[in-house]
Amino acid sequence: MMLLTNLPITRFRQAERVLRYYRRRWKAEDGIRLVKQRVGLEGFRIRSLRAIRRLCFLALLAIAFLVTLSLKTLSLAERIAKRGQPLRRATGMILYRLARGMQNLLTRPSRHDLCFLRKFQNG
Repeated sequence: MMLLTNLPITRFRQAERVLRYYRRRWKAEDGIRLVKQRVGLEGFRIRSLRAIRRLCFLALLAIAFLVTLSLKTLSLAERIAKRGQPLRRATGMILYRLARGMQNLLTRPSRHDLCFLRKFQNG
């Protein structure tokens, strides 16, 4: 890996620190991209500040739901993630696959999906 930085690096520890900075930034950029593309915050048509704030709040709730789902209920999260990427190998950030899977599940659930959700709900 080669990184371009304006920070002075003379020791190995400094290089490791800069690499950690870039990794953290990459995670933040990926999160912003998720909110804009998968949650739909990029292409909205509202113009009032109040409506924009509400939309941002709903987008953050959606992300919080996906994160909670991925951390707390792994079997359901895996099932939904597979629904979001049924034909390909599991690649990319899990939240993208969960968002896509939730969208597919809510817009066109199959009979098998509904049975699974009922079983999961009952324990």
